Amino acid sequence: MTKKNKSKKTFSWMNPKLEVRNTKKIYLSKKIVSSKRCLDCMGCCIFDDKDAYLAPHLSKKETELIERCFLEKDKNFYKIKLERYKKNKKLLKCCFLKENDHRCLIYRKRPMECKIWPLVIGKGEKSGSVYLYVVNSDWCPAAVKNKFKNKDIIKDMCRFIKGKGFIDEIKRGERYVWPVENYYIKIKKLI
Repeated sequence: MTKKNKSKKTFSWMNPKLEVRNTKKIYLSKKIVSSKRCLDCMGCCIFDDKDAYLAPHLSKKETELIERCFLEKDKNFYKIKLERYKKNKKLLKCCFLKENDHRCLIYRKRPMECKIWPLVIGKGEKSGSVYLYVVNSDWCPAAVKNKFKNKDIIKDMCRFIKGKGFIDEIKRGERYVWPVENYYIKIKKLI
């Protein structure tokens, strides 16, 4: 392995081909997500009216990468604006999602919340505690609890999240931390 290869971190649960902009072609390792399940679903980035509050929230740093006209204020943070889904007016979609081919227009600059989905960083029951959760299969059919029992996968996920500065941003109050929801499955304590 050359020095150049050593400097690039890859994780067993994430395929480096994620740089592809077409979300139909996203492939996460079969250890977590079956590519067929992901491609069949295409439910990401689409919300019911009652779930509009779940639009991805950005850290202060991420907010600088996206023009404010595509964001809306939510308490002390910004979140991505949603717009009506043309194929089904009862639904909302991320303003960066192209309906015709399910492409993300900001794929390389997408928020961390989008990068780690179906994982969620959320508050714990005790004040100040923060956990890594996976959503249940109602929210993401590919989220299978048993796949998150593998200690190597969990270790890689935590290393990725910490390596991207996510934990430091939380500690500085620069990142939104989701409240505990009944559809979260606790994976690991982060703080």
